Amino acid sequence: MRVTRGICRVMPNSPTTYYDDDELRDALTHVNSYRTLHEIYGLFYGIRAGSTQAKPKQYLSLIYDIEHRESVSAQAIETVYNNLLSLWNYVTRWKPEEEPFAFPDQDYPSTAQGFLEHTADDLSLILFFRKGLALSVVQEKQYSNKVRGALDEISEVEIHLKNYQEMYESIEPEAEIKNPRVSEKKFQELEDTIARSIANITAALKNPKK
Repeated sequence: MRVTRGICRVMPNSPTTYYDDDELRDALTHVNSYRTLHEIYGLFYGIRAGSTQAKPKQYLSLIYDIEHRESVSAQAIETVYNNLLSLWNYVTRWKPEEEPFAFPDQDYPSTAQGFLEHTADDLSLILFFRKGLALSVVQEKQYSNKVRGALDEISEVEIHLKNYQEMYESIEPEAEIKNPRVSEKKFQELEDTIARSIANITAALKNPKK
């Protein structure tokens, strides 16, 4: 499975094309959302994997406070919604058997804090992927052995990430990590597993007889 790390930033986001993670990040800050792009990507990929598409209201409340949106400008709400719709359309068009999985575009410093942030981002993507599955009304009885196996792989990745989390928390935040390329390779391998597992789950749920 090929893994895309970030979308190429060439043009502004539109309903039919998603290019710029930073544009979505900026839009989220203007509606006072504390959600990270890893959380939103995970949520959308989880919904995409499910057998039933969730309605917008079901996921918007997880991204920003729609109950108190009167405190936010109408322009800000429209902008964030359009950016979310752009990413949503990108994810729903994804063909897991043929196309690469996309992680958010994010750089991390080669410090303990940087690797800790990387760990937290990957864990949050997994957590929100599961939330997306729940939103899309996927029942466990629908899970084939292939789906269960892929979910087990994701759970194993979680264990490794939580172990890394404990390790990096024990180091001074600004401390440089020795041999950062070795650590980066480990993250690459874990993210490859996340990408492959989500692709397998999505394909299996869409084609349960295969």
